[in-house]
Order: sequence, then structure tokens, then C-alpha cells
Amino acid sequence: MKLEEFLVTIAFYIIISNLIYSYLDFEYDFENSIAYEINQVLNGRLINSFSYKHKCDQGEESLVLGKWKGLKEACECPIIGTRFQKCTYKQKLFAFCEDKPEVQPEYYYKFDTKKICVKRTKQTYKEFLLNKQIIGNNERCKEGYKCCGIVDTLNRKLCMKIDERCPITINDINPIKENKNNNTENNQILSIFKLTEYKPCWNPYEKMWKQDYVREFPFKKCSKINNNIYDNRYEKLENFVTNKYDLYYDNNIINNYPKKTFSQLEKTKVYLWGRNNIGIKYEDIKEFSYDNLLIYENMSNKYYSYIWKLSLIASMFLIILLIANCNLNRLNERAFESFLYTVACLFIFIHIIFVLNLIVLVYNLKLRKIIVIEGNDDYMKEIIKILYNEIKIHFIFNMISLILILVFDAYIIIICKNSGR
Repeated sequence: MKLEEFLVTIAFYIIISNLIYSYLDFEYDFENSIAYEINQVLNGRLINSFSYKHKCDQGEESLVLGKWKGLKEACECPIIGTRFQKCTYKQKLFAFCEDKPEVQPEYYYKFDTKKICVKRTKQTYKEFLLNKQIIGNNERCKEGYKCCGIVDTLNRKLCMKIDERCPITINDINPIKENKNNNTENNQILSIFKLTEYKPCWNPYEKMWKQDYVREFPFKKCSKINNNIYDNRYEKLENFVTNKYDLYYDNNIINNYPKKTFSQLEKTKVYLWGRNNIGIKYEDIKEFSYDNLLIYENMSNKYYSYIWKLSLIASMFLIILLIANCNLNRLNERAFESFLYTVACLFIFIHIIFVLNLIVLVYNLKLRKIIVIEGNDDYMKEIIKILYNEIKIHFIFNMISLILILVFDAYIIIICKNSGR
């Protein structure tokens, strides 16, 4: 293979690899990852008052119970079914089709006609950590403090001042059975709540939630983590059971569904579950910054979109170059100048892509540093590993792309030296 041919081959791989990766690869989405839950835990305030009523009092807030994902835009036809596109004139005229706009997501605030009204502690979980009010399971609270229960998945206890109200535990909500241990120190402090059809998944952004209507955005079903599908640390709140129809009706969502789905929605039971916070050690929160994660996410995603566009333009120059190269001996002087101009443009675009990949590589290195959270339970370690692997994929791609471009430059230098002899 001639050097010129090898150079074109390298350029082809650079462009194709950047096109495929920047288009097909997932963007960073830390709002739908364990990073979001870590941030919610660190900056979340524990619940010390929990009441179930139609209207919350002053000083209370309505507990958010989950999120309905909305509906896709579609063309609904009684004869040919649903198509995820706008209806054509013929479909409307002859198939009686109707355009259905996208419906935005909504949060659930009501459960069985009522709201769950809560009051929260003044301090956040992070502040409790920094004040050393979260202690090991075998330790005892210092003088003037009382133990309020198990605060996180590391099985640690929360200590609060004797005159302060403890956060709610599972026994404050579930009926206490005769054989149930009523020892406050071993009760699970409830901080995280989930609505599901079955048990909550190990991965916080997966969910057992059946798709009852074709326009619904589906949830990713539970996947295995450490050979477990479900997060057994959640406890079912015994008195909180409803069905999907009532849930959607109470939260003003049901009008978005056709009547033919009502029967199935009425049959589908929905349960409310609760558990304590994911356990995070003090040493791990020093470097963690969710705000920085979002900044780096937005910058990386933006540069990937630039890489995609520039790779498309570079691919067009490469195609022109290949066509012109086949007829190089027959090109007149003006056409040859255009050929050289095309080569120069391809060179420039490839090196702009190089710079963008270099910038993204720096962001990836910063992201890897932020998510190093090691001293946690097995569940957290596995979830963090998934997030870390996602960043690692981006990192490896950046390195491959940068190396290919450096090889490209090396062969340009060789060609220039050979032509100068």
C-alpha cells in the first residue's frame, strides 16, 4: 500500500470512528444516574414529620412520589394503528387519523386522593456527616444525644440532640406487628420512596412498570447487579396501595389515556416502598460535586455534537478527494488547485476534531476524579462501577481518535520528506 493510500485509509477511520461514536454513543446523562441520587442524598433533609391528608399545612411540603414519563408524539388511526410521526393529509382524510402531541412528564403528588405531607430536618445528610452525628452501628451516641435509628445502607446510626425530634422510621408508618422488633435503634429511617408495580430495582433508574399504552415512554426493566434484580432493602408501606387508574386520575394524568386502556389500568396495582439513604462516607464527599458533573456533562455533550457535524463535513471532503484522486492524471491546473484545496480542508477539519477530542478527554479525566467513591456498600460499588465504565468508554474513544490523528500527522510528515528528495 502506498503512503498516500495509507493516509487516506487513516483519514477514513478517523472520520468513521468519530461519526459512529458521536452519533450512536449515549450522551452523558447524570440526571438519570446514581450521581443524581448521591446528590439528592447529600443535600437532602431527613423527614421528621409524615402525615397523610388532603391538604398540607403551612411549613409542610408534599412528598414527591415519583414521575410519570409523559407520552410520545404520534399519529393515531382507528384502522392502521399508531404511527410515531405526524399524520399525512391522506391519513387524516381516508383513515380518520388524528395527530396526538407529545405530553410532558408530570410528578406524582397524590396517592389514593391524598397527599403525603412532610416536614424536614434543618440539617442535610451531608451536614450530619460533617458534624459526626452519623456513627458506626457498634458505636454509641455522645452525651446529650440520642440514637434515632439506622440512617443509611452502611448500617450506620443517626444521633440527634435529646430535645430534637427524630426522623421517621418504618415503624412510624407501618403497623407494628407483635413479632416485630420495636427497638428504635434498629429501625430503618425512611428517606427514599418509590412507586412500583412490584419490588424496586437495584439500579435506581430502572423500574418494573408495564407499558399500558403504546405512546408511553417505557422504563428500562430491572437488570442484575451482584446477582440481584431487586433492592431488598426497601420495605413495603403496608397501607399505601392503589391502582394505576386512580394514581393517574388523582394526579390529572388520566385524560391523556384512551378509554380502552382504563380496564387494564384499574387492574394494575401500585405499591409505595421506602428505605434509608444510600451510605456515603465522609472521605468520599470531599471531591464529589454534582454541579461540576453537570458542567462537564454539558460541555462534553456539546463538543460531541460538534465532532459529529465536523466529521460529516470532513467525510464529504474525503469523498471528493477519493473521486478526484482516481482522475488525478487528467486534472487541469485549476482542477488540481481545487484538489489541493480539498486536501487542505480535510487536514484542517481533522485537526479541529483532534482539538475537540483533546478537550473532551480533559473533561473525562475530571469526571473520573469526581466519581471516585469507594467506601460504600456492595450495591453502591457496583452502581458506581457502571457509571465509571461509561466514562471509561468515552475516555478510550478519545484516546483512539487522538492516536489515529497523530498517526495521520506522522504519515503526512513522511510524505512531505519523500516529496522533498
